[in-house]
Amino acid sequence: MVLQTRAAKIILLLLAAWLMGCAIVVAITGWDGGSSPRIGASASSPTVPSSSPAQSPSPSPEPTPQGGSILEGAKVIPTPEEWSPTPIDAVYLSPRFQGAQPGEEITFEVRVNLTDVGISGAEFEVVFPSEALRAKSLRPGDLLGANPLIAADNVDNSQGSLHYASARKGATAAGAVSGVLATLTFEVPGTAASGTYSLTLRNVTLTDDRFEGIGGLDIRGGVVEVIGR
Repeated sequence: MVLQTRAAKIILLLLAAWLMGCAIVVAITGWDGGSSPRIGASASSPTVPSSSPAQSPSPSPEPTPQGGSILEGAKVIPTPEEWSPTPIDAVYLSPRFQGAQPGEEITFEVRVNLTDVGISGAEFEVVFPSEALRAKSLRPGDLLGANPLIAADNVDNSQGSLHYASARKGATAAGAVSGVLATLTFEVPGTAASGTYSLTLRNVTLTDDRFEGIGGLDIRGGVVEVIGR
């Protein structure tokens, strides 16, 4: 009887020790009796990383230029300017002023405006800056008819000059006359420096319907402004 009592006490002590050990394991691991306990693991569920690739934030749209901002830094070519008022009893270059960039072409007209006499012949020279302009063509206008007689048509780009002389074929009518004597085309070379350059109209001679020289003429040249790129 005594042996049985001692055995029962031993069994109870072992059972109590086992229960205490289970309690300690549950407290440490958070084991709920299901899967095997993991020593040192947190009781809360770990964060599972997403299998989807990370997406970069959408870039902000570029601002749309407003007003003249799209032209920022662009070169502005001046608008050609005509003589105002139109010269009277004059030979002049038209327009009086214009701008251009290197590589571009510009055109001047040699115009005549007389109030009371006709024209049977004309001669002139134009001197221009060879470092900024190169003459490409010299064409007759219609002032002396559709097919005038050309006596001189010379261009010298090395010296920066051109010489032109022409005469009317047939009779010359008396009275006021106005129109284009010749058209000059120039090219601005790529090496031209920015700046303002003058074209000089000189040695101008006009003959009237009686083949006499016309005096008292107002002679006017022109100006080119080169705008660097």
